[in-house]
Amino acid sequence: MKSYDAVMAYVGHTIPQFNDAKLTKVAQQLIGYVVQTLPTDWLAHELPSEQPHYQALAKLIADNDWQDAAINAELLALDDIMWAMGDAYPHNTGDYPLQLMVLLDYYLQLDKTDNTTASDENVGTMIMLIDEYLGFYEKLVEQQSGTPINIDHWLTYPEIDKAFDQLQTIIEQTESN
Repeated sequence: MKSYDAVMAYVGHTIPQFNDAKLTKVAQQLIGYVVQTLPTDWLAHELPSEQPHYQALAKLIADNDWQDAAINAELLALDDIMWAMGDAYPHNTGDYPLQLMVLLDYYLQLDKTDNTTASDENVGTMIMLIDEYLGFYEKLVEQQSGTPINIDHWLTYPEIDKAFDQLQTIIEQTESN
């Protein structure tokens, strides 16, 4: 399995086998991995008023504190800053903070109540979250190399391969629990 299509076929086959609780766990672990691997300067170019909210989100995740209300409050605070600034908002959010917000938005869309099956909506949301997660590493590779990724040889790029390995590890651990 080397191509984007093969990876997403694997995801599309595996994810529907999980119930909602397991989908939530996979999402939490993927987002946790992103937070664990944040570069030290991930907030260097963010507005000073936004930095405490990004830090609070990262801390919630690092502390394994997945309270939807707390996560949503920090995301809303970031939105409030943007809306309050209006046209003066710089719209240059860095890749890592933006990735964190997007993944958490997907996470908050998951219905976490059913422990026996997974709803079609949750499966679709989880597949989009995984695609976003892997796509983030693709974007980083493209930015570093200055050339588009060859999706037929997607996993030959070390950053994407490492992210996929982490996804597979999380899926395998979730399957066995």
